[in-house]
Amino acid sequence: MIAYILLVTIGKVIVQIFLSCQFRSRLINLKDNEMTRLYGIKLNRHEDLMIIKSDRILAFTTGIKNPVIVLSTSLVQMLEMEELEAVVEHETFHKNNRDPLKIFILHVIAQSLWFIPLTKWCYENFKIMSELMADEYAVTKMGSEMSLGSALLKLIKNSFKTPSTLVVQFSGESVNFRLQQLVEPQKAIPVKLKLFHIAISIHVMLLLMGMVLFTLA
Repeated sequence: MIAYILLVTIGKVIVQIFLSCQFRSRLINLKDNEMTRLYGIKLNRHEDLMIIKSDRILAFTTGIKNPVIVLSTSLVQMLEMEELEAVVEHETFHKNNRDPLKIFILHVIAQSLWFIPLTKWCYENFKIMSELMADEYAVTKMGSEMSLGSALLKLIKNSFKTPSTLVVQFSGESVNFRLQQLVEPQKAIPVKLKLFHIAISIHVMLLLMGMVLFTLA
């Protein structure tokens, strides 16, 4: 069992790193150098902002060691300047908090330990909470919910699934929760966890611990 977990984990890590390298190379090929320079000046982001040529409406943060905020030319053309600033502030939280790396690790754990329901629960709820915290950060920086809410509504209509778990996308997760939080910031977000899943997770973890102790003995 331990050997299986290790092999699956190593396999998942290798696959995701390979996909991420391919994805990063594609982004570099799509980079619009002039718009990146121009909006780097407008948004005062000279090192961590990349604008790519794309007809899709995209805004996300990607990378492990040095996360980068990526926007598409279509997004830049669609949003007003204040809306664009709100999106960048949202992604800045993900970058500073190293959310792409954290989500990648939780994703690998959830896939490797698929027989422990708590791992999937942690992975899914971390994504929700990270989006809510990023929204809160953006609202604080902008001083109002208006710009972020307006940008989010526009991007919801044009969501795009990226092929890498090292990506944290602006409109990719928990949209209903995020809109609720913007409209009613004082209302708590319910985090559901079934008792059945807790029982299974505890049982499996105890079983694994027992196997390890038996092996060591």
